[in-house]
Amino acid sequence: MTRRFLLCALLGLAGCRAPTGPGSFYGRWDKLDDALPPVSLELRHGANGDEGQVWLSGRTFTLPATFRGDSVTLNDPLAFATPPLVGELQRDGTMRVRLSGNPPHETRLVRRSMRD
Repeated sequence: MTRRFLLCALLGLAGCRAPTGPGSFYGRWDKLDDALPPVSLELRHGANGDEGQVWLSGRTFTLPATFRGDSVTLNDPLAFATPPLVGELQRDGTMRVRLSGNPPHETRLVRRSMRD
């Protein structure tokens, strides 16, 4: 058995989450349901570091991504506003996402593809 497998098994027995990092998030994520607005997210390591590209209601934006434990934040480092996107991995493998805006929006995304 590998160390990672053993660690995950022990954490599972203890009711804890396995360690996460950017690799746990990388890939394409899409909204689970067909309700409006449509939301897609791709998290990747770009030329300038980790980044997320969001497709939301016909608009696209790319921002630096910051990973902490089981969450990701997309934020413009020059803006002093609420981050445009905050996502948290869930136990079922989906990501709960909060989008800032007027009004703010919350949805769940499912991973469609993985990236290294």
